[in-house]
Amino acid sequence: MPTKTFFNLKAEKKERIIHAAKSEFSRVPFQEASISRIIADAGIPRGSFYQYFTDKADLYSYYFGLIFEDLHFHLIDVINDNDGDLFKACRIYFSHYIDEIVDGPNKAFFKNFFLNMNLIHAENAQHHGPQVQFHGSQNLRNIRSEIIDVTDDSKLNVANKHDIGMLFRMIVMVFFHSVARFFISSDGETTETVNQTKEVFNRNLDWLEFGARKNKGDKNV
Repeated sequence: MPTKTFFNLKAEKKERIIHAAKSEFSRVPFQEASISRIIADAGIPRGSFYQYFTDKADLYSYYFGLIFEDLHFHLIDVINDNDGDLFKACRIYFSHYIDEIVDGPNKAFFKNFFLNMNLIHAENAQHHGPQVQFHGSQNLRNIRSEIIDVTDDSKLNVANKHDIGMLFRMIVMVFFHSVARFFISSDGETTETVNQTKEVFNRNLDWLEFGARKNKGDKNV
């Protein structure tokens, strides 16, 4: 989490630092990112960097939160527009957001993130190097709470809001898995199309919403 000193900076200086972070984390994966490049691009001394952030992971966690706040925030409107139906809203919104991820202004950052997500998790688990916090900012957690609040629990087999939160995290993981497949395939011999990625996401979401077990008498589709 950035320090109060960072949040008290003038908007122009904060924007320079955020832009420098975006540039470096888009250029290379987190593990290869250089603080020296970031401070040179932002035009700040190394000492100032450590007045604002604990380490590289702290800055990465902050930038990660900014990116995914946007993803979560607009989902609230889609849930409201669909009468609190979480699954219907997620099908609409995440299918649209895949386009933003693979061809939007942050596509290079997303590619590095999704291709190296497992490495970051592994380093966190083994306590090797700085710890990246994927829970995001307090603002992101507040947005997730609002997503839970606007979801109609009568449409779901859940006991309480905690269950809705768990279900939403599962949906996000299905989404992450689908997008990671796209980027992995783009580095291989067979490239998956965006439409195929959307089909994978919706099929996996079907399993989560309706179950994977086939009832007796069901015909093969």
